[in-house]
Amino acid sequence: MIAARRPAGAALGALDGYYPDPAIGVVPVMGPGLWDEFIKPPAAATYGDLDWPLNNFAVTPTATNQLPTADTEFGILRVSTGVCGAGEGASIGYGAGANRTFYRSPPPGSIYVVKFKCVDTTQIEVASGFFEAHQRAGGAASTDFIGIRVTAGGNITGVVRNGTTESTVDFGTAIDTGWHVLGFRRLVGGTTQFLRYNRLDRALVEYEEVGDPVSTTNLPNTNLCMAPLNVVSLDGAAKAADIDFCGLGGRVER
Repeated sequence: MIAARRPAGAALGALDGYYPDPAIGVVPVMGPGLWDEFIKPPAAATYGDLDWPLNNFAVTPTATNQLPTADTEFGILRVSTGVCGAGEGASIGYGAGANRTFYRSPPPGSIYVVKFKCVDTTQIEVASGFFEAHQRAGGAASTDFIGIRVTAGGNITGVVRNGTTESTVDFGTAIDTGWHVLGFRRLVGGTTQFLRYNRLDRALVEYEEVGDPVSTTNLPNTNLCMAPLNVVSLDGAAKAADIDFCGLGGRVER
């Protein structure tokens, strides 16, 4: 009888790095393991498999499941602002104010990834990541944010923001209605490397590093809450965006 071979080689996702010997038994001991496919139907006032609350900033938003139109989507949630004032919007996400759940940002070793698309492309801002509060991730307001952001008329960008100053990385892709799988990883030393994932290769999860690692200059200095999808109307008309999945993993110090 041949003994079972131990896991070896490179490990991705929540195990990011290399398998130890002996292998660890409980993966989240070495890092977070959050994942949402948005398959679960809405339940009362929560959405997605992880029961995200629907938050609003001066709007009456809606969050609705959408029927996938391709084999590459398993569950889709649409967040819409409804008619509102300019600069107002909605998000799905945990915590805010005293209920923030992350210390300033995901720690070094973390990987965050999201698959989203804009339903509207004019006078809209869409963001995903970690926020000081459920509000705009850009503009003139003072707010901390680390994640992905796209604003009408511009390109998708990776953002590390503290107050009103920010460092950005240009993904080189203008706002459109197509799906994008993007994210970032926190590096030892506190810098942030933004990523673009190849979602069409079924054999191997591949990602492209976009730009150079962002320095710690504008790293948030307040606790943050996680919000997979944040949608803002810049002109007051109803705006919407869709999300297919999001996740947080990696190997971090616990």
